[in-house]
Amino acid sequence: MQKYKVIVEYITSEIKNGNIKPGKRLPTIRSLSELFNCSKGTVIRAYSELENNHIIYSKPKSGYYLLESKKNTVDRQNSIIDFSAGFPDVNTLPYRDFQHCLNKAIDIYKESLFSYCHPKGLNSLIDVVQKHLEDYQVITNKNNLFITTGSQQAIDILARMPFPNGKKNVLVEQPTYYGAIKSLELNNIPTIGIYRGLNGLDFDELERLFKYNNIKFFIPYLDFIILLAYLFQTEKRR
Repeated sequence: MQKYKVIVEYITSEIKNGNIKPGKRLPTIRSLSELFNCSKGTVIRAYSELENNHIIYSKPKSGYYLLESKKNTVDRQNSIIDFSAGFPDVNTLPYRDFQHCLNKAIDIYKESLFSYCHPKGLNSLIDVVQKHLEDYQVITNKNNLFITTGSQQAIDILARMPFPNGKKNVLVEQPTYYGAIKSLELNNIPTIGIYRGLNGLDFDELERLFKYNNIKFFIPYLDFIILLAYLFQTEKRR
């Protein structure tokens, strides 16, 4: 077996046995190099594999640390599944991946992470969003793109602001995002629903609703970018 794999197994075993605690620093590269009589590069390769598997993370000029790993203790047999809000099962969310990314972000951007950014949002993210939209044939200038703190804020802003089309009703999917419904209710916005079945939306019905029901804008729950592209192309044909 290659030496770096031996080191990976050793660190994994130490973690399972509780000898390395979450959040605690792992053995130094030098100490492992001496323990296994190998080069520092071999140890770095082992640590890189563990880091890529989101088991450990690195801190510049500090070393490697074990990621926190919190297991969900909900009793699935006795828990109630609530479909009203459309929340995913917490056990399906990649918490370890998120934690790894957050740790990296703090290490890399710590000098600017907690300062105010431009009101429009992060410029580099706007560039990425613009290119992503272009992949779906939605062409727009970067000046027309704004990054909000989440869909909830975006929906609230759009619901309250007047549109050039002068229309008042908002179209939502059924089912849809619970926060969107509450935002529309709080702002007293008249709402119309369109059913999403197993085969998706009925686009003929979608077009009919836009044509005859004074629709200000549409809040799709799924396939958001694809639907934007469809509506953009439909608007161009009119």
